[in-house]
Amino acid sequence: GHDVITSDEVFLYQRPISVESVKPIHVPNSIGAMLNISSTNIACNENVSATYHCSIGNIVIAATCYSGIGLTCFAPPLNSAGLLDLRLSQNGVDFHEIGHVSYHK
Repeated sequence: GHDVITSDEVFLYQRPISVESVKPIHVPNSIGAMLNISSTNIACNENVSATYHCSIGNIVIAATCYSGIGLTCFAPPLNSAGLLDLRLSQNGVDFHEIGHVSYHK
């Protein structure tokens, strides 16, 4: 026999974001910097429920769409210098590495 389950849940598949560039990649640790993430497949419109987030190290930051071609994330000030992983999420849960950010004094 077959089990059938009905549900009002909606499943939305979104292709992984194809990142073309991240600028800047060098961030002053005392003040932070706005990162511009350029992409060819960012879905930025009111009909899409994507909730974009960046993760720098273990810090999660909400991302903002701009012009339907990219995202901005604010890399916050940090107390130390070093190289941190930069990850991106379309749903606030599943993060994918897209590069690195170098904090410097």
